[in-house]
Amino acid sequence: MAFSDIALEVKRLSDATSVKIGQEYFESLVEYLSNALAVDIVLIGELVEGNTAIQTKAVFANGERADNIVYQLAGTPCETVVCHDACVISKDAQLAFPEDLLLQDMNVEGYVGVPLTSLEGTPFGLIIALSSQPIQNEDFILTYFDLVAGRIAAEYERLQIMKLLTDQEKKFRDIAFCSSDIIWEVNEHLEYTFSSTIPEGILGYLPEELMGKKPFEFMPAKESERVQALFQPIWDKREKFSALENLSIHKDGSLVYLETSGVPIFDAKGEFRGYRGLDRNITERKEKERELQLAATVLETATEAVMVTDVDKKIIKVNKAFTEITGYERDEVLGKTPAVLTSGHHDSAFYVEMFKTLELTGKWGSEIWNRKKNGSIYPQWLSVSAMYDEQGDLSGYVALFSDITKRKEYEEKIEYQANYDALTGLANRHLLKDRFASAIYRSDRNNRLVSLLFIDLDRFKQVNDSFGHTFGDRLLKQVGKRLGSHVRQSDTVARLGGDEFAVIFPDLPDTHHMEDTIRTILDTLSQPYHIDNSDVYLSASIGITVYPEDGNTIEELLRNADSAMYKAKNSGRNTFQYYSADMHLEAQQRIELENALRKAVVRKEFVLHYQPVIDARTNRIVGAEALIRWQRPDVGLVYPNDFIGLAEECGLITAMGEWVLQEACSQIAQILDKCPDDFFVSVNVSCDQFKHANMPELVAETLQANGLAPHRLVLEITESIMLNDDCLILEQFENLRRLGIGISIDDFGTGYSSLSYLHKYPITTLKIDRSFVNELASDNHGHALVTAILAMSESLGLKVIAEGIEQESQAGLLSKEGCMYFQGYLYSKPLAFDAFQQLVTESRFISER
Repeated sequence: MAFSDIALEVKRLSDATSVKIGQEYFESLVEYLSNALAVDIVLIGELVEGNTAIQTKAVFANGERADNIVYQLAGTPCETVVCHDACVISKDAQLAFPEDLLLQDMNVEGYVGVPLTSLEGTPFGLIIALSSQPIQNEDFILTYFDLVAGRIAAEYERLQIMKLLTDQEKKFRDIAFCSSDIIWEVNEHLEYTFSSTIPEGILGYLPEELMGKKPFEFMPAKESERVQALFQPIWDKREKFSALENLSIHKDGSLVYLETSGVPIFDAKGEFRGYRGLDRNITERKEKERELQLAATVLETATEAVMVTDVDKKIIKVNKAFTEITGYERDEVLGKTPAVLTSGHHDSAFYVEMFKTLELTGKWGSEIWNRKKNGSIYPQWLSVSAMYDEQGDLSGYVALFSDITKRKEYEEKIEYQANYDALTGLANRHLLKDRFASAIYRSDRNNRLVSLLFIDLDRFKQVNDSFGHTFGDRLLKQVGKRLGSHVRQSDTVARLGGDEFAVIFPDLPDTHHMEDTIRTILDTLSQPYHIDNSDVYLSASIGITVYPEDGNTIEELLRNADSAMYKAKNSGRNTFQYYSADMHLEAQQRIELENALRKAVVRKEFVLHYQPVIDARTNRIVGAEALIRWQRPDVGLVYPNDFIGLAEECGLITAMGEWVLQEACSQIAQILDKCPDDFFVSVNVSCDQFKHANMPELVAETLQANGLAPHRLVLEITESIMLNDDCLILEQFENLRRLGIGISIDDFGTGYSSLSYLHKYPITTLKIDRSFVNELASDNHGHALVTAILAMSESLGLKVIAEGIEQESQAGLLSKEGCMYFQGYLYSKPLAFDAFQQLVTESRFISER
């Protein structure tokens, strides 16, 4: 072959195989040679099985790649090649080696084989060309084989080295993956090139999930910044590092503390190639450190004192709270026993029992009294626990205690509040029940009686409304003191609420033994009460029940005593009544009445009747008093005396009063064209209405809604309203007068206060009570009082209406004394609106008198 031809072939061969390595190089080479040498088969083989067999590494046969096989060398031309040198059989190869069945199977005629040797000259394989035709160009083939033999040997040795390295790497990886730590490598860009992470491991990632990424990417943002700043100088200097703590994120999102160590990697030329290192999981250690730190912090910041002793009960540690509670500094108690704190309050048997319990159960807890450094003795709650070492032997004791002085004071306060009335200091309903339970227990055992008194103050609401709640509270305190001063030590006085009190008389042989005490109580409660330079008079009504005759439970006896108390009130007040079955029936009826009254307010079951007011000089109707009636569906017409008091007690009077005002103004507006210019309608209002409503605003809106002039309306009030020093109520009166509303005092003269309020309040009219009118003819004192009222009214410029006139003689005397307005049955009883309208229209008083 000419040199130029060889050069051309070398170039072609290089172009075809130069970029290939390893197995790919062998396969591309045999394919190229098969075509270039014009032979049927080219293969490259490797000696195996102690050089007795060939393992083909690449085979190209009949225009395609074939599978690799292993064949024995004995009896084959290949044996000659590896044992001697190149072998060339131009033709009749099968005849030359009749034992080589492979040659026969492949129908080989021509054979050319060349041994392959390592760089050290040791044969490791061969390259052969096979042809089904005689070979004519064996020199060309041998030349080509010489050209590629060196490259084949080099690639083979490279693969052997890589294999060796791969085996070493596998061992390294096996060791790495067996470690509980993470072994890793990063390149010069700080990107992972190897990691021994596994899903069950420290970070939970597969190695391929980390490849090409940086360790900082698996840290929280702030932690990443911190670690990068810390690591940068190490990286710049290519220094090794150890125990670098950092926080990484597990694949499941949890945080893991790592301790990282690493060394720099340099290649054979000394070029820096990255770092190789190890990550160790220190999460458990950090948690323990944090727990220890937390425990130390808790120990020092705890409000509960901590004292630790050794097995000999010598104090070895105390916290800050210990010093704050006991007054002892650490140095003053270390090495001493807890006996330094003993108060002498407990005897030796107490401490023997304590340590006996500790020995049996390992813990003890109880309330104990100890002494502070300043000598004061105080209660503390003490808990002691025994400490044991890893072998289970006692190593000491830890005691926790707190000063419970304030807690005990608070408990006593709570107990007092739970059992005693805050205002009077008397027992409350809860303690009353406890005392009653004890009383009936003794009663059943000793065959004695227990009496229960239910005491209600008479007209206390009027005093409370008149003088205010502060005044009323001071009055209730005095009532409580008076009750307590007239009972036995074994008796119990309780305040149930408001102006209601109860007394338990236990261990009674009979009921007569307590009646003198009850009369003394009534007499004492009726004595004047001196408060703020004012003398106030009260009385009380008492209901009495007896166990077991009138009930078996405190609730039943209280309920029945309440019924008896109402019986006492109905009997004139300032007295007592024993319970009877009839009273229970009355109490039930009262409850039914209250329920019916509440429904009546919602359903508006009320009507107004009007009683005329007569001008004494002209006999004309100049006004009317609007009087409420309850049109009860199942009973008929019910008069105010039977439900007004109950309405005030259960809080319905405000709604009822508002309805009366609006209804009266609406109806009177309908008949104004038949009335004189000075005609007015008077409406009764209660103290509660002034407290729970803005009366001037309500009145103004009502007048405007009905087109009624202010002088047409007079509000009738009782003296008790004016006895109240409430500035807001006085202001409402003044605003009403500015509107032009008349204000009348009903039942004037029946109160117990002075007349100074007539100067204070803007009153326009006085109504002389019917009781004074009834006494005009037979009682000179009553006559004088009426005369005085009329004279005073004239001097003050007030109108006077005499109510309850039933006889001509009464009218005559009143007229003679100068009374200008009359009201009573002599002229007309209260009439329904239609009848009153007809009366006004007929104006028959003018013709009849």
